[in-house]
Amino acid sequence: MNTNREHSNLHLHLPRLLRHFGGACLKQEDSYALYRFQGSHVILIHTEEGYRYYEVQSPEKKLEAFDLVVSYMAKMETNPRIPLWDKVFEFYNKLSKDSDLVLTEKYEPAFKTVKKDFNHFHTYLSRPTALEHPLYTSVAGDSVFENRFGQGPDKRILFPLYNIQNEVCGYFEDDLEDIHPYGESAMEHGLWYSQIPEKIEALFVFSNPKEAMAFHQRFQLKNAVYLALGSINHTTTRILFQIHRLTKVKKIMLSFTGDSKIAGFVRDLHFISFMEEDFRLRVADGAIQIQCRQKDPKAFARFYTHCRDYNEGLRKHFLKHRSILDQHLVNAYSLVLSQDGEQINLRVPLEINALQLMIWSYYKNFLHTTLDILKPKKVDWNLEWEEIPPLQNEGKEVQVEEYRIAQ
Repeated sequence: MNTNREHSNLHLHLPRLLRHFGGACLKQEDSYALYRFQGSHVILIHTEEGYRYYEVQSPEKKLEAFDLVVSYMAKMETNPRIPLWDKVFEFYNKLSKDSDLVLTEKYEPAFKTVKKDFNHFHTYLSRPTALEHPLYTSVAGDSVFENRFGQGPDKRILFPLYNIQNEVCGYFEDDLEDIHPYGESAMEHGLWYSQIPEKIEALFVFSNPKEAMAFHQRFQLKNAVYLALGSINHTTTRILFQIHRLTKVKKIMLSFTGDSKIAGFVRDLHFISFMEEDFRLRVADGAIQIQCRQKDPKAFARFYTHCRDYNEGLRKHFLKHRSILDQHLVNAYSLVLSQDGEQINLRVPLEINALQLMIWSYYKNFLHTTLDILKPKKVDWNLEWEEIPPLQNEGKEVQVEEYRIAQ
């Protein structure tokens, strides 16, 4: 196996092979080229050992021509009875006979030669010089965010994302209107985090780094780490909980927001769905359908009571305005809860009061030992920082506690 692998790397011309497999070059710089290949972004470089490439989510893993052949063949829909390695080596031998794909002993590299630990994402970020937003000006000299934001080639603010190997795999970008992924960034594989203090007492998770900065400017907490997930999925939550275990902090303080209160609560639910193996959700027909497992009969009884009381209040408030109850309309905005053995089925309408009650009750009854959920009084923490006067030095920890949605 190793002999064949080494032999393949001596013969195949990686840039030509990429194009032969349908890779499209999106951008070429002095030291690298960005390709679109099999629905993903890859970076092509030249090192002292020859051509290499890496997937943007894993810049630390430098791959070779043989890896590209394996990746290509693994996704080819050929005869399933033929073992993978038979297909790979048979196909490689065929490619080796194509003179256009063979790498000659003397060749002129397409880019300048770089070290094998090269990461093109490092070339994007520079120290901020002209900051247009007052929040960035206010945190520019704060050690908490040192090297955790800067300006990109177009002078927009960038925040580095780190994968599970702590390598930069992309950036959040702030165009002063919205926070979004920057270019080919692997948002689904990384998270942003602030500098790590010597003593860690709290772990706060936000929708994006700008929210974290505004939160810090409002409360000025000591010994806290701020994080923002590039995307809420299995990979990023695994990185988060790995950090959680290392810090040995009792609880994760969760504070997702969005362009509305509803968006923030929906993010909470998505996070819980990846946090708990038996918690599944889908959005359909103007509501969120949730399936989870009943773990604690007493806790479920309290959860059931909260849902029942909410629905009763919804019915009573309707009758304050109409003498005849429109049961169909009330049902559409009620919490629908049922149990089948250990499985709980719950329908939550996309309405702010129902979402807030459901999340408040679920985490109060089932997650209170591992999670706290904080919400700003405004839509997001940036508005909270801009529109509410700064807190006094005394009682900051108490003030933060007051933002918990369940006391």
